[in-house]
Amino acid sequence: MSENVRIIDTAAPLPRETEIGWYNAVPKFTIHLFGRDQKTDEEIDWSLAPLQKARDGALDRYLAPRVAAACRLVNECAQWYAPHPTEFNGRIVRPEDLPERILLTNDVTLYRGALAEGVQLPRKSGFMASIGGCAIIVASDGKRMVVAHAGRRSLFRDDPRDHAHRSVVYQIRDRFCGSFNRDNVKIWVFFSIRPEAFLHRRNDPVYAKNNDRLLSALIRSGFGSCIMPHEGIDLPTLVQLQAREAGLNWQIAKNRYLPPNSYHTGRTDKYRLFKNLAVVYAH
Repeated sequence: MSENVRIIDTAAPLPRETEIGWYNAVPKFTIHLFGRDQKTDEEIDWSLAPLQKARDGALDRYLAPRVAAACRLVNECAQWYAPHPTEFNGRIVRPEDLPERILLTNDVTLYRGALAEGVQLPRKSGFMASIGGCAIIVASDGKRMVVAHAGRRSLFRDDPRDHAHRSVVYQIRDRFCGSFNRDNVKIWVFFSIRPEAFLHRRNDPVYAKNNDRLLSALIRSGFGSCIMPHEGIDLPTLVQLQAREAGLNWQIAKNRYLPPNSYHTGRTDKYRLFKNLAVVYAH
């Protein structure tokens, strides 16, 4: 039976659902993206940093109940997984690799503990990540699903000392290798920053040297087409090229960007460093 994939814009005054595609034999997932509280107009920093250990659910009475409420808006399931993506290591883990059980409320439990970017997500459970300008990747072969955070450094490193680093796209592919044809794996990517806003100019007064090194490394690696004329980096094209190279079927969400006025990404005021919250539920 065909099942749909949905993205729900919870920043709209009323929740607006948009079907973005129908795919045979792919489990349904729903992705929600949270920024400012529309009911109270409160600016919320959704960084999950305060929620690290089991005791933090009881100690943090500001963020914990808000994250739990966000989960309930997505689905009433009890189990949610949130690895730590701070190292941008591309690593994909299993649920049992997240041993830190944090009780946010009596009916919502968050599992953390691993330095990783994604998890092989069981059905009837959820994934979450606090993001700034990073993307969220969902991949499925119709039986299994992987959900992962994907920042620029998750996808590409320009430092030669990081020669062992592998893009999260390839590590997702490896998670599906084995018992079936990888051509069955489809990958969806949801972005939060447009290429024209993701500037890495060679004449930047502060980051010129780093930007030049990054852009040159992209060209040497065969990803030069990801560089825009104004020296913005086109992350959708980068992921697309890597997905093709990895042998994955690329599916780009039609509504692939977050509304810039409703979320913290792309802002220039004092809230510009606040994190958004991306939540994915596997039906």
